[in-house]
Amino acid sequence: MPKPIVHVLFTPSAAGTLRQVLKQAGTRQKVLCAFDDFSVGPIGRNNAERIAWIEEELGIMDWTSVVADTQSFLRESCSGDAMPVVWISRLDSRTQAGFHWWLSRLGDAPCKVIDIALDPSHAPISSASLLPEEMAQLLGSGVDLSLGERKTCQNHWRQLVVENAPFRVVTPDGSLASAPITFFDPLLLSCVTSEWAHPAWIVRRALATMAQGYRQTSDLTLFARLDALVKNDQLEWRESYQAIHGYEVRRLSRA
Repeated sequence: MPKPIVHVLFTPSAAGTLRQVLKQAGTRQKVLCAFDDFSVGPIGRNNAERIAWIEEELGIMDWTSVVADTQSFLRESCSGDAMPVVWISRLDSRTQAGFHWWLSRLGDAPCKVIDIALDPSHAPISSASLLPEEMAQLLGSGVDLSLGERKTCQNHWRQLVVENAPFRVVTPDGSLASAPITFFDPLLLSCVTSEWAHPAWIVRRALATMAQGYRQTSDLTLFARLDALVKNDQLEWRESYQAIHGYEVRRLSRA
């Protein structure tokens, strides 16, 4: 008797969409989602180090609860009681990093993979961008992960853990690579002009520029790095109570 299917995702919005799709289809398959983003922050075994980094660098408090939810997700998704079907995109650093991390915990147990980046008929870079009708079309399209692919992913993740960099990003060949804390700074600086602008506008522009091929990080990361550029005097700023974070920025004035 085949095992029941459990869908494994790494973006909450995609998980929510899939639950709606399955409900409308009258299917009782379960959807599990990891809320942590393993493309960001330390990925060693020390959860305390990761929590402290998230709070310090991204300004997000109470990441302890996210780590606790992640451990619960791991226990259920790797239990062996169901056949996991994993939704990823090799063009999206979050889903790819999440998949590598999860696969390192799954070991040799079987799983199926739906990689939306391999289907040229689907434009979205990330599973989070899939419309309900697009997700419905992809149901049942999962393919078995070969032993060679599994070992490659697991070995690569072990190397990334050793490097333990601030970020992991997608390279032109579709693999993951470690990146420094300043990786997104040039992108943000390129989106700032000589005119005063709200941080939200700059981050939206950076995300739109980044979306031309890959999804490398979230708006939370970009806001945090923009704050760091301001604190490091690489941008001119002024208070603005109408702007998110209470300030506006522009390029440094030349003397």
